[in-house]
Amino acid sequence: MKLYAATDLHSSNNYLAIIDENGERRFKQKLPNNPALILEALMPYKKEIAGIVVESTYNWYWLVDMLMAEGYKVHLTLFPIRLLKNSLSGHCESVVKGRGFVFGRINPKIYDYSLDNIALQD
Repeated sequence: MKLYAATDLHSSNNYLAIIDENGERRFKQKLPNNPALILEALMPYKKEIAGIVVESTYNWYWLVDMLMAEGYKVHLTLFPIRLLKNSLSGHCESVVKGRGFVFGRINPKIYDYSLDNIALQD
């Protein structure tokens, strides 16, 4: 079963959420911005994660680069996740709710971040 993840990145912590293709919560936790802890939290789900949305207005480079180095498909959005809240509780579950968001079909301000198009984004 495909899983969809999102993280709302802050200066010292992030809120990570993972849902399945039926919209059911599989994981939700506030984590410190510690690369080892973030990768540890994602590890049990790695093979099933179709994409990870990272919402941040700054300081996102380290996280996106780390996730890409680990083989995750990463999508960057500058659109605040808190504006997308719905009946689900939590910060970033609503981003992945309706998996179309992960691939930019809902929010046009979402970018596929890859080494191939980095020059266009920087």
